[in-house]
Amino acid sequence: MVLMFLWRLEVRRHVSDVVLAFAGGVVAGTVLSFWLSLPYFTSVAWCLLAVGLLLLAMINCRTYALAVAVLAGILLGFFRTDSTLVDIKNIQRFDDQVITVSGTVFEDPDTGSDGSFAVKINNLAIGDRALSGSIYVGKLKNQDIKRGDSVTFSGKLGGGFGSFAGAMWRPSVEAVDRPVPGDLARQARDWFGSLIRQVIGEPEVDLGLGYLLGQRRSLSDHMVDILKITGLTHIVVASGYNLTVLVRFSRRTFYKLSRFAALFAALVLIVCFIMITGVSPSMLRAGLVSVLSLLAWYYGRKFHPVNLLVLVAAATLLLNPSYIMDLGWLLSFGSFVGVMIFAPLLYAYFFGKRKPNFLVQVLFETFSAQLLVLPILIYFFGQISVVSIFANMLVLPTIPITMLLTFLAGLFVLVVFPLGQLFGWLANIILGYHLNVMEHFGSLEWAMVPAELNAVGAVVCYAALIALGLYLSRVTGYKLHNANVVE
Repeated sequence: MVLMFLWRLEVRRHVSDVVLAFAGGVVAGTVLSFWLSLPYFTSVAWCLLAVGLLLLAMINCRTYALAVAVLAGILLGFFRTDSTLVDIKNIQRFDDQVITVSGTVFEDPDTGSDGSFAVKINNLAIGDRALSGSIYVGKLKNQDIKRGDSVTFSGKLGGGFGSFAGAMWRPSVEAVDRPVPGDLARQARDWFGSLIRQVIGEPEVDLGLGYLLGQRRSLSDHMVDILKITGLTHIVVASGYNLTVLVRFSRRTFYKLSRFAALFAALVLIVCFIMITGVSPSMLRAGLVSVLSLLAWYYGRKFHPVNLLVLVAAATLLLNPSYIMDLGWLLSFGSFVGVMIFAPLLYAYFFGKRKPNFLVQVLFETFSAQLLVLPILIYFFGQISVVSIFANMLVLPTIPITMLLTFLAGLFVLVVFPLGQLFGWLANIILGYHLNVMEHFGSLEWAMVPAELNAVGAVVCYAALIALGLYLSRVTGYKLHNANVVE
């Protein structure tokens, strides 16, 4: 028995197994470091040790090397997280003080239900001191502030939330500087949006621009509330769903030319879309998933969704460990697990090897995505939408054609205006249908119901979901590596 165990430790493994073990260690190290607040791993020596252990594991590539790779990942996760916690504490030293802070707006402003808006800034400077990290500045009014602007605010710094080290409310705006040439991708997006507005009327055009370009600021307060009630906010912000639509359309269109043309076109679309919408945590996750899936598809391989999940989680957390506390990042991964892992298992359980039709596929994917993010939503917001699955079922199947018609409307405004009007008219019809669906479900008094769940309850819920997933996998025998985001 002992000899058998020792022999298994010497079994040679593929280098990808080592990389996956390392990625799992990074995720575990990040979670543990935030949970335990360990102050001992800020020295660069820990980073060098982690790299050395990873190289050692990759050279040996045997079963026992997987444990070494996990240890390397944990140490690197400790190092990156502790360094980030130091940056956060440097900003938190100014809590409850009136300060002047400068920075760069790194995402599009968020609109509030009271007509105000908020910005997220990084590259911070408080006085003459440069700081790493980001803060949230809210309750701004009557200001022309856009992504890429350099801003200076004066006000009282309060406690942060999520991935923000601090927050400032209703500050005085000292300066707003728009660099030249500035954010060219945002400028191109705004210009193209102005073309679309020539042929699609209000309020339909605001919804269409949300689908196509991830623009949300022009939505009315009433529409924002309705989107939250119906669980459709994800389709009017830059999200993995929008990116998946573009990637699948590109791959299927250009595959007729060649496999390389399909890969190149899809990669260009991914880069352009992320540049246009901004590098939010959810978009970063979606972009990495799409790129890795496309590369695997190009070389005739497939990623197991669980492996892909771990790799992308590790990559994003190494870039910014604070993402582990970002709601958008958590929801993005929850949706991914629902669509790429739970939905295929449910197909297999109810349909066996038969492929379900498009509407059934949308139903299962919508249900699975909603199920996997439900504990997070209840924990953070204390309420759930009971109409979201119905609203999503009625709207999601027509989103790709709506995005295409909206894009063609703006494109043909430049070259053949009457054609732009035609496509705009067609897009307007579908967008009007979407608005009617949202208004109907959003006006129901029972659309949102209160619910409570603490941290322990959320963990128990996810443990139950994992157990359900394992049960479905065992009963159906379905091979999850068949699931592919680019198919």
